[in-house]
Amino acid sequence: MQYEYDNLKEDADCQALIPINSESNELFDRCKNGIILCKLINKSAPKTIDERTINKTNLSVYRRHENLTLAINSAQSIGCSVVNIGPEDLDAGKPHLVLGLLWQIIRIGLLSDINLAHHPGLIHLLEEGETLEDLQKLSPEQILLRWVNYHLRNAGQDRRINNFSDDIKDSEVYTYLLHQIAPKESHVDLSPLRLDKSAKFSGFGDPNLSDGIILIKLIEKLKPNGVDWKLVNTAAHSDEEKLANARYAIGIARKMGAKVYALPEDIVEVKQKMVMTIFACLMARDTSTSNGQKLTESHQA
Repeated sequence: MQYEYDNLKEDADCQALIPINSESNELFDRCKNGIILCKLINKSAPKTIDERTINKTNLSVYRRHENLTLAINSAQSIGCSVVNIGPEDLDAGKPHLVLGLLWQIIRIGLLSDINLAHHPGLIHLLEEGETLEDLQKLSPEQILLRWVNYHLRNAGQDRRINNFSDDIKDSEVYTYLLHQIAPKESHVDLSPLRLDKSAKFSGFGDPNLSDGIILIKLIEKLKPNGVDWKLVNTAAHSDEEKLANARYAIGIARKMGAKVYALPEDIVEVKQKMVMTIFACLMARDTSTSNGQKLTESHQA
C-alpha cells in the first residue's frame, strides 16, 4: 500500500486511515468510507473532485455511500471502467472490485507524469513533420511505445513495435532497449544478454517473471553491483521463495530511484498491467535524467 501512503501521508483527512497493513485485509476496510478513493482520484487527476463535497465526519451508512458514489462517478469521468461497481460493493469490501478500481486510479496517476511538462526530453520523440500539439494528443501508452521505438532507432535497429503484447514476445526489443538506457559507465554488452536465456520472457504476462529473477537481472544491468546475489533465491519454487525475491527486487528498484508501486504479489502472480507500470517507471527515470537533452546523450550510444 506504498502508493497510498506516499500520496496521502501529508493529508490531514487521511491520518487515521494510513498507513495500511498490506499483510491483512485492512485496505478494504479503510476504503469503505470513500475518503481514500476520492483523495487518490484527485492525486491522479487534480481538481476532479471538489473537496468540500466529501463527507469526512459522522460517516453513517448513507454518508459513506454518498462518498462512494462520488468516487465511482469521478473515477468514471477520468477514464476508469466502473461497470458493475456500486457503492454497496465497495462498502462491503469486495476485494476484486475494490482492487480493480484502485488499480485503474493508480495507473492513471502513474502514467499522468508521462508528458512534456514533467519530462521536457520527450520533445525528442517527435516524428518528422509533427508538432508539439501532435505529441500532446498521444496517450501515455502511445508515448511509451514511441519511447521504445526511439531507442530502437538509435540502437540502429529497423524493428519497431506497435503494442506491448505480440511485438515483444521474443524479448529482442528488451535487449536493445536495456542497452540504450543503461548508464554509459555500466558497459552493458549485448552479447552476454542475448546468451542469457534465463533472462528471456515472452511478455508482461509471462509466468517466467513470477520468481523475480528476470526483474533482478534487469535492475543489475541498470545498476551494476546493485544486487547482492546472496540475498536472491535463484531456484525459487515456492510462493514464499518467490515473494522474497520479489520484495528484494522492488526494494532495490526503489533505491535506484525508480518509483515502483507494484507489490511483490503482483510480480509473483504476474499481473500484466502492473508489470507494465515498471516499464513506465524505467521510462520516467530515463527521461528525468535527460533534463530535456537528447534522451541518449547520457546513455549508451
